[in-house]
Amino acid sequence: MINLLIDGYNLLYVMDSSRTRNLEEKRDELLEQLHRYASQKTVHITVVFDGSQEAALYPKRDRYGAIEIVFTDQGHTADDWIASECEKNPGKYLVVSNDNEVVRSAERSRSMSLSSDQFRDRLEHTLAMEQKSDDFEEKD
Repeated sequence: MINLLIDGYNLLYVMDSSRTRNLEEKRDELLEQLHRYASQKTVHITVVFDGSQEAALYPKRDRYGAIEIVFTDQGHTADDWIASECEKNPGKYLVVSNDNEVVRSAERSRSMSLSSDQFRDRLEHTLAMEQKSDDFEEKD
């Protein structure tokens, strides 16, 4: 099984850089898409979001279906949390981020990395295939 460790806001920005919707709506949509992706693939997904005053309203760890969600403590970054997790578990993760420092720290801990842009393409492809599959099912 692949263990994806995702830099949440980094991927969120790649998926939707518009300013027309609020952050919570964008985050919820991303989590729904990741949940659908996980239902199609053999993966464990952990999404890490930077701590903030808004994030303080949420539990530090939560779930969205099979997706594990981590909100860092205020003053700590998702980048730091990801680096620490990779150090504790060398080689365990496939880290998703466009942040060069996150990628370097993951690779120092023998984890693999994938850019947020590459992962977005894989996610969109998987969800499109899911939709095509649904289109071919017989309707009563």
